Amino acid sequence: MVRLLFFLILTFFSTNILPQIIFRGLPGKKTQIEELDYLGTSGLRNRILLNGEWRVFPQGANPESAVSVNIPSVFQGSNSLTFSKNFRLDPEKIKNNSFRVVVLGLLYSAEISVNGSLIHRHFGGTMPFQFELPRDILLSDRENYISIKLSPAFDSESTIPLQQRYRFPAAYPGIFRDIFIESLPLVSLEDVNRTYKVSASGDNVKLKLSAKIRNNRFTADTTAGTYELVTSIVSMSTGIATEAKSAAFELKKGKEKNISLEADIRSPILWSPSDPQLYQVKTRLMSGGMVIDEFASTTAFYSLVKGNDSLMLNGSRFRFNGTVYYPDNGVTGSMLSPEEMARDLEIIKEAGFNTVRFAKELPHPFLLSECERIGLFAFIEIPLNSVPLPLITSTEFINRAKGYASRTLSYYRQFSAVTAFGLGSSYLTGNESEKFFITEILKHSRQYWSGFTYASFTGNNFEKISGLDFHGIEYTNTDLTTVKNEIASAGETLQPTDFFISELGYSHHYGHSNGYINPYTYEAQAKYYNDFLLYADSAGVNGFFINSIFDFHSSSYPINLKPMENGVIPLGLSDTQRGKNRLAFKVVSAFLNNSEKVSIPIGIKESKAPASFIVTGLIAALFIGFMINSGKKFREDSVRALLRPYNFFADIRDVRLISGYQTIFLALVISLLSGDILASLLHHLRNSVFFEKVIIAFANENLSRYTSFLVWSPVEAIIWMTLLSLAVLLVLSFFVKIGSLFVMNKVSLTNSFFTVIWSFIPFAVLTPVVIILYRVLETGAADLYIYGAVIFFYLWSIYRLFKGVYVIYDVAPGKVFFIGTVFILLCFAVVMLYYQISYSTIDHIMYAWMQVTGSVK
Repeated sequence: MVRLLFFLILTFFSTNILPQIIFRGLPGKKTQIEELDYLGTSGLRNRILLNGEWRVFPQGANPESAVSVNIPSVFQGSNSLTFSKNFRLDPEKIKNNSFRVVVLGLLYSAEISVNGSLIHRHFGGTMPFQFELPRDILLSDRENYISIKLSPAFDSESTIPLQQRYRFPAAYPGIFRDIFIESLPLVSLEDVNRTYKVSASGDNVKLKLSAKIRNNRFTADTTAGTYELVTSIVSMSTGIATEAKSAAFELKKGKEKNISLEADIRSPILWSPSDPQLYQVKTRLMSGGMVIDEFASTTAFYSLVKGNDSLMLNGSRFRFNGTVYYPDNGVTGSMLSPEEMARDLEIIKEAGFNTVRFAKELPHPFLLSECERIGLFAFIEIPLNSVPLPLITSTEFINRAKGYASRTLSYYRQFSAVTAFGLGSSYLTGNESEKFFITEILKHSRQYWSGFTYASFTGNNFEKISGLDFHGIEYTNTDLTTVKNEIASAGETLQPTDFFISELGYSHHYGHSNGYINPYTYEAQAKYYNDFLLYADSAGVNGFFINSIFDFHSSSYPINLKPMENGVIPLGLSDTQRGKNRLAFKVVSAFLNNSEKVSIPIGIKESKAPASFIVTGLIAALFIGFMINSGKKFREDSVRALLRPYNFFADIRDVRLISGYQTIFLALVISLLSGDILASLLHHLRNSVFFEKVIIAFANENLSRYTSFLVWSPVEAIIWMTLLSLAVLLVLSFFVKIGSLFVMNKVSLTNSFFTVIWSFIPFAVLTPVVIILYRVLETGAADLYIYGAVIFFYLWSIYRLFKGVYVIYDVAPGKVFFIGTVFILLCFAVVMLYYQISYSTIDHIMYAWMQVTGSVK
């Protein structure tokens, strides 16, 4: 019993227990320098990969204890680690070049030092970032030393995303993308940015290019003092080129200047998902007829605007036929090889989608380059979801979100496939605090982004947020009638092009069946999407995103959806192995590609109700029947304990004969009945999104995992809840014994046990109810009454226990009731206060309640 209690305590409070650190990388994968050409090319710049072997040791440990790991890689755990690597630079290069370090992704925050000097702090998130490598700290006569102190932990208040991540893809910490040093000429192009506008007729593109020119020469400058910026735009299909150049300008040593120029591309070949035509934009910095620096990258030109009742792409009606994509490789999370990323996007394209939403995690830049190449629009977003109101209204958090948005946009705006930038998901519709937050982030983002913006909401009380282009609506396992009604309701306050379905998900957690009449099966999922697509065509829905293209591993074990192996979220059109045989994938692909319709069998209704609850109730009934018929003594004791508890507890106090055998047997029966009740409630709560969010609010992975297991495993739940109920009875007996040390009347542990067990005899009355409890719960007709009745029986038993305690203690009733009530409330308050201070648990629970009830204030 002590071991069981220790296990339960360990499970609930094990957030910071130090696990063994295991690193995982992509087996056999070694990045070649030319594979980074998707980031742009230059004949005057060089990239030096820092991938490969690094040394790593826990923060605070002796560096001599460091072990070797390969980067990129991820690890499991929340411990801060220090990574280090030696690298050598050619002395001539140090003299004639400037340098910057480029990190394509790490999780979560980092302090980066070179040769012992702290030169950059990364304030969190998986977005790529870069920083200048000062030449004065670089060593030319020996190896240089780079050190990265990585802090992987999420927080409930100060990180984006928060620690409570509802259905986020699994995120493993580490330096999980390429890291390299880039050498540039001393006078170089910085922050090359492009914006363009397609004429209404589509026969001209006006491109505006801006760049920051930096002169890092600090010695005598012998080059010409004047420069000019030259840009050539070349169609990659026809080779037709357009060139533009700026006026000559001067740039003194140690200074920088922003230069802009414009170019007109006549008769452009516009990009579209069906014809992804690309251009190469090559920008050169010239001086005295010589190329000082150059940078070339691909781009796409297209016109996507909001019409009166539909989107218009290059003058034609368009709809976002999208899917949500969570890059996921299981053991390495979102760390995929370029081949795996390209394969995933090809599957999305093959299925007929024209848009992909990278939800809840910023994508690898290679994915956006591939979207340009194969013809997919991309939605990216700040990974914020269900942020509690006390946090979202704080100035500190607003400023943090603004900084996250600006850093994200400063990097990702270079990819022309990115057509919309999201400000987060699962906001409450109509909530004034969240409208203020979105508006603040939106105004700040407009300094870096001129494209579409969106935010995703739950609920149906829609109000247009000024400046926000799209309002997304989220649905998971929502009846299509409700979906249609809420879309119609949104159309009353928003224009047709102001909203879209940002998430439409239907779970297949029951797997195969013989037809779609059985809910949450592969067939039901296929029927759900088929009916929705028919509706979307007839109703003129301007955009939707099916959630998701693939099953994916979650950051927390799902409860509302039955998890597959290793906590996989069962929402995908395809599995984690990227198969194409699921019926939903075939149905959606056939519809979007306008190919032959796929038939979906109707089938026969199958019962999914577990019989274990009924069997357990019958076993308990048999035990009680056996005890009642075993002798007159038990029947008399039961009646007296239930109807005349004072007299019965007085008998215990006076050490009158109470059968120990019958009491132990009764304890087992009460535990079994209580376990059956709790297991029934748990299994019924699998349908509750609120319950899942309450569990996630405690920010404990073990709690989430074990609750998910118990909710979906009725037999195991009965066993564990029975053992838990028995353990609680024994613990209560121990507390009653401890309490007797403070009163005159001494009470034995046996009498304490007798008092506790017979206090809970009302549960024996529930035996017939337990047998049918789960069936009644599944009707959904009286949930609140049943919850109330169960709570009443537990409170009644606690009340009886207090009565038994004051009788065997022989003290005033008021003292026991007061101290007992205060003790219980104090224990509950201490636990909740701890979790509120540590994880803002109460704030998250209150926000979840607002989401499920539709409250917005």
